[in-house]
Amino acid sequence: MKLFLQSIAISIGIHLLFFLGTYVAGIIKTMNYTPDFEAAGSLTSEVTIGITYTCHHYCFPSPSLVSP
Repeated sequence: MKLFLQSIAISIGIHLLFFLGTYVAGIIKTMNYTPDFEAAGSLTSEVTIGITYTCHHYCFPSPSLVSP
């Protein structure tokens, strides 16, 4: 039982270290970010109006529509 609890504690420690490291790295990258406006180019003021379709019916078909 002692070995089991030690392995759980070590696993939680490793996971916390990973998540906190990722979180801190993201904060540091965000604080040091400077946007490059010249590389973005000029923004256009054009608007496109249209319809978009989802693949919901194709990717997730209803169980009643699927033949056995």
